[in-house]
Amino acid sequence: PVVLVPLNPHRIQNAFVIAGLFVLAAGFVAGTLLGQWAWPSLGSVLGVGLIAFGVYRSFLVRIPEGTTALLTRAGRYVRTLEAGSQVVPPWFAISHLVTRREIPYDVPAVDALTKDDVRAIVDTLITFTISDPYRFIFRITADDFDEILLAACLDAIRGAVRRLPAEKIADLTRQETAKLREALNAEIESYGVTVNKINVTDARPPAEFLRSQESRQLAVFQRAEQ
Repeated sequence: PVVLVPLNPHRIQNAFVIAGLFVLAAGFVAGTLLGQWAWPSLGSVLGVGLIAFGVYRSFLVRIPEGTTALLTRAGRYVRTLEAGSQVVPPWFAISHLVTRREIPYDVPAVDALTKDDVRAIVDTLITFTISDPYRFIFRITADDFDEILLAACLDAIRGAVRRLPAEKIADLTRQETAKLREALNAEIESYGVTVNKINVTDARPPAEFLRSQESRQLAVFQRAEQ
């Protein structure tokens, strides 16, 4: 998953705190009923130890490798935590875990016009990373970003195809791919996302155009032979 929302953003270990309170109460009750003051003393030591352990654990936050965490207080963003063990007071909550790994996105086949007004089909696979988790979470939802990314990809690919003649579509150069990535990043960088790679898996004109080109080349070759 790209984003995870913790079920319990507050980290005080309620089980240990409740157990500590129960042991304290049980020690005093046992001491009162049995008339032995050793029970309250033992219950106090164990109870306070359990409560202290529960509160101590709430200061330690372990962010999984390959993710970052958004830290909030009273619902307001405070800062971003990197992966690893962190010491954070329990009145701060972890609202979201966001992946920092590369995310693949398969762009549907694009039907676009070339420079000489020939329709071409282009299949593209991109990978992106979430460079600013705060903007990605609080400026847009993941579902809405999917629609924006799709629209930006279609627009950028059509612009790249429009700059090339039909006979060069099958040989999309590295320079064209770099221009395509720059155009795409300009569209989506405001959402805290950066496109890392663009792979054009297939680019071709329509079959009718290819057959027409082959027929034309064959006619030129036959005339040359004659």
